[in-house]
Amino acid sequence: NSLRLVAAEGPECGLVPLCGPSAAHSRGLKWELDGQCMRMGGLISSCNQVTAREISVHVVDAPLMWTVCFDDAGIVPYETKV
Repeated sequence: NSLRLVAAEGPECGLVPLCGPSAAHSRGLKWELDGQCMRMGGLISSCNQVTAREISVHVVDAPLMWTVCFDDAGIVPYETKV
């Protein structure tokens, strides 16, 4: 399974294993993954950074969750009327 993002925001991003240990390869991140196995209680790429306009992640086995920060400029917060 592969993920390819173009013009992703950030720079903060992360990859977190969801269903047990998971290995991945990445390009376009400050701390690249080259088949390292991520797991809860071990290596987790939760504090990485986007360094390229195009990012690719290839997941070797179990699912990963991708997180990335977005610029919230211009977003109007939802207001609840009481």
